[in-house]
Parts: sequence; C-alpha cells; structure tokens
Amino acid sequence: MENTSMDLSDAHGRFQNIMDALMSTADNTFKSWEGAGRETAMSTNDDFQNKYEEVQAAFLNLVGSNDEVIEKMQGLHSNLENIFLR
Repeated sequence: MENTSMDLSDAHGRFQNIMDALMSTADNTFKSWEGAGRETAMSTNDDFQNKYEEVQAAFLNLVGSNDEVIEKMQGLHSNLENIFLR
C-alpha cells in the first residue's frame, strides 16, 4: 500500500505538469483570441476554470483516500499483532 501511495505521488507530479501545461496553453489561447472579451467567451473560460479545479480536487481526493486506506490498514495490522502476540 505504501508503494501505491508513492506511485500516486509520482503520478500526481506528472499529472500536475500536464495540468500546468494545459492551463498555460488555455490562458495564452484565451488572451490572444479575438472573441475573448465577449460575455459568452468569458463564461466559457469560467466553466473551463471550474472544470480544471474539479479535476485537480478529484486527483487530490484520490491521493488522500489512498493515504486514509494505508492508515486504516496499519491500524488493522497493529490490532492483529496485538491479538496474536499477547
């Protein structure tokens, strides 16, 4: 399980690099887009920003959930050791 946590941390780093590149491209495109000042375009950009944040939060939730599982498994193993090593 701890290896899974390290794998997820590594994956999160790679994921963050991809997300940063995506955000940079989106920002640069939006800034140079002729229709960027229009209300519909601004709304679309806001929607993109919201989805971006949702994806980020979901990945962090995945990492946090794995850490919670590891913590509970360690508690379970500790309990088993206490039962059988008394």
